[in-house]
Amino acid sequence: MKKIVIIDPSETFIKLVSRTLARMGYEVFHAFDLESGLSVIAQTKPSLVLAEINVPNSKGMDLCEKLCGDPRTSTIPVVIVTTDGKEQSLERAKKAGCSDYLTKPLTVRDIHLMLQRNLPFAVKRQMLRLDIAVDAIIRTSDQTFKTRTRTIGEGGLLVEIDHPSVHTGSQVEISLRLSPATPSIDLKGEVIYLLNQVAPFSPRGVGIKFSDIRKETSELLRKFLEQAASGESEK
Repeated sequence: MKKIVIIDPSETFIKLVSRTLARMGYEVFHAFDLESGLSVIAQTKPSLVLAEINVPNSKGMDLCEKLCGDPRTSTIPVVIVTTDGKEQSLERAKKAGCSDYLTKPLTVRDIHLMLQRNLPFAVKRQMLRLDIAVDAIIRTSDQTFKTRTRTIGEGGLLVEIDHPSVHTGSQVEISLRLSPATPSIDLKGEVIYLLNQVAPFSPRGVGIKFSDIRKETSELLRKFLEQAASGESEK
């Protein structure tokens, strides 16, 4: 699991972004000032650092300069996330070695796209995907499976199925119950990969890519994922 460190004086910001990152599958650590942040980075060796410019005991781009100048941390992307949207601040961040620069407030999609730009994914994903479990019914030409999702994305999902009739290329129909208070949504898809068991007695995972998805269904799915990532669906 990739690790991310957030350095920001705002507890509210840290909680919101930490929750979103955790639901995207990341392990999150945080600090409220530069000194503590450097200590957390040294201990955790993260894949990426999110930092506010204006934190206690810091002079603007101190963090970028310190990390980029240290061979032990020079390869860690540092992304500035700040209320300071001035062009000169952006230029100073680039000169200091920062990898990216975002202004608050952030949306779930802002966070997702920032991660795609700055982390070394084998496949870059423009569409959001979350580790989230909901009830699902998968129908093949001759079988029906009641199961749970492992991940859901705007373009597909991973479900728990272990049956020889399901193989790469299988065409399936999908019913997803996104919440107890809403009707199921119906989609069509194709099995594009099989994931072997990750632990003894665990079900095999089946990766499905959506096909022929209607615009209204796509919008409903996107809204659900963004709310789930931000925690709004729990309010």
